[in-house]
Amino acid sequence: MTKQEFLENINAILPDGRKVNAVTDEEYKIVETVYCFHPSIADADGKEKIARLYADFGFTVIADMYPRAKAAESVERKRVHLSLLLAELDDDYRVVCTGSVSQLNDMFQED
Repeated sequence: MTKQEFLENINAILPDGRKVNAVTDEEYKIVETVYCFHPSIADADGKEKIARLYADFGFTVIADMYPRAKAAESVERKRVHLSLLLAELDDDYRVVCTGSVSQLNDMFQED
């Protein structure tokens, strides 16, 4: 979601006459993190949900959600890293089980 799209989504929700013209880059960075990682923001309707939060409660509620979103981001990055590591180990195990002697020697030769 772009900053412009976020503003358009907010303004589509606000009652007639009210309009948000700008969000600072710092605020938008927080909005983006909450939008991407907070466990309460679903993928399916996340853009609408984050805009609704801003329209109904302002930036403060999103700022309050930021620490949990950062924690979720950290856990997600660790999960991705471990998933990639597990995939590599699975590949190594397949070589151990079915590979040739030369593949095994290449794989486990000491530097």
